[in-house]
Amino acid sequence: MSPVIFLAIGLVVVVWLVALAIRAAKARQKELREWAFRNGFDYTPGPMPANQIAPIDCFTLAENVTVLDASNIVRGSRGMPVTFFDLKRTTRGTSPGGSIDHDTNLESCAAFSVSGVNFPRFSFIALMSAGAGTLRAKLMETAITMGSKLNPAAMESVVRFEAYPGMLLSGRGSHDAKDAFAELLPFFAERTGWQIEGDGSWLILRCRPDFHAEGFRRGRVVDPRDYDLYVARAGEIAERVRAAFASRER
Repeated sequence: MSPVIFLAIGLVVVVWLVALAIRAAKARQKELREWAFRNGFDYTPGPMPANQIAPIDCFTLAENVTVLDASNIVRGSRGMPVTFFDLKRTTRGTSPGGSIDHDTNLESCAAFSVSGVNFPRFSFIALMSAGAGTLRAKLMETAITMGSKLNPAAMESVVRFEAYPGMLLSGRGSHDAKDAFAELLPFFAERTGWQIEGDGSWLILRCRPDFHAEGFRRGRVVDPRDYDLYVARAGEIAERVRAAFASRER
């Protein structure tokens, strides 16, 4: 096969893949717009800077974070004001060869505006429900040990739970949040694949269907067909976390 023909085939494949991606994005927009209107939510296609939804550190650009954009923005209330959206996050790094690399990730987020609670800055992840002694727990223990050796300073804020090795708490306020999450561990053992971040009056939930989120179709973002479950479960999680912290501020 001549180089010209090979190049032409490659271009056709690239164009075809781009067309598929555009078609899938439009279909997602349509399905989420219809879901929002059926359920009494407002819908905005975006994109817009994520810190316009929640002006907090985790949605603020940094030297190595070049894009933090929200799209498919669904606003409403589930016991408290909430915005659901797809978060596009692009980071910049340097490869071993010295070239600049960019990595883009897409995930489903929910930003709850919580009144009456001042959350310390934390990040809690319920990666898996494996108990101590299981193979998956041992693999995670190995990863944490390696991380401690590579970056000991970053691991100082990490709180680990012996009975639930698949769950980690980190961040500047992690030790202040430890007691609240200690009582929530059995609850999260049945709701893996979620990451919860607190910052002042904001509670951010990230659902990761590709990280064993129970009951969801696998994928980087929540499938529109799973939005009823997603919204209901996010509201349940936010209320449980809010109540756990509120009871300690009285």
